[in-house]
Amino acid sequence: MSKECPPDERGRELLLFAAVVILAAITASSFAQAARSETQTAIQLYTSTGSGVARVYPNGSVEILQGISSGYSIEILNNKLYVNKGSKIMAYTLDGVNVKNISTPSSVSFLTFVVLPDERVALMDNENDKICFVNSTGALIATVNIRDYPDDTLQNLDGVVVNNALIFSEDGDRNVLRIDLTTYEVSVFKNLSAMYSWVGHITYSNGSYYATGPKSIYRFSEVGNITKVAEIAEGNIAGIVVADGYAYVAVNFAGKVYRVNLQDGTSTVLATGLNYPKDLEMIATEVQATGNTDTALYLAVVIAAAAIIGAAIYYLRKK
Repeated sequence: MSKECPPDERGRELLLFAAVVILAAITASSFAQAARSETQTAIQLYTSTGSGVARVYPNGSVEILQGISSGYSIEILNNKLYVNKGSKIMAYTLDGVNVKNISTPSSVSFLTFVVLPDERVALMDNENDKICFVNSTGALIATVNIRDYPDDTLQNLDGVVVNNALIFSEDGDRNVLRIDLTTYEVSVFKNLSAMYSWVGHITYSNGSYYATGPKSIYRFSEVGNITKVAEIAEGNIAGIVVADGYAYVAVNFAGKVYRVNLQDGTSTVLATGLNYPKDLEMIATEVQATGNTDTALYLAVVIAAAAIIGAAIYYLRKK
């Protein structure tokens, strides 16, 4: 003859069983919510090469975009890709559809350019040591001298927009300059003589600037020292972008793109076989980590099921 639990004890067991079920449900929900909140940054790189504009995927595969004229420099703004050829700047969608052409003044010579947030364009003239600004239709609106008097050397010119200023390298004396984009006043932003080489390309990420030498990457801010963070095995670095603690650099002579860990300086080759890449841009998008979501949901279901089954067995045995 079986013994029955007293009413009070059975009530306590029912409450315990209900609590276990609720706890299991909360655990499952927490696992699922945590998984949904995990995101990763997906990077697609774009570089101007002798074979056309190349898209480099995260796995290192390369696609030459059809229908895009490839020049020397490349810019991406608001999901539009800008390239220059001769005195013309052409804008495309990221799928290669031409949406706009900007004819620049014939009096301006430039190889590189920067598209500003309001679609003004800074044309960087390293022959005459000037930065010429045009509006979105190509009309000249301002000219800024890099040096008081042009010299007979051709320095690298590359820039990035930060806080309503164009920060660019260099003036021929390893000075990074700053142009106020409202007044067009120019000033010395940072001297990079500590690099012991000419200054190549420049970019900005999370409060820090990054500049390149032939094979090296340096980090600096407006105040404080410049720090060498990495050196790759091959040169010459012809473009740099930074995302999630990694720098991606295009190497023209080697025809490669390197991925560089900015914490420990280690580097790996991401893509090879590029025909003399001359610049580098990127599109970074946040995506959900679907693999982690599936794993978390699976674990949540297992934990919840185990808790419920265990509580049920305990309850039946007590009964």
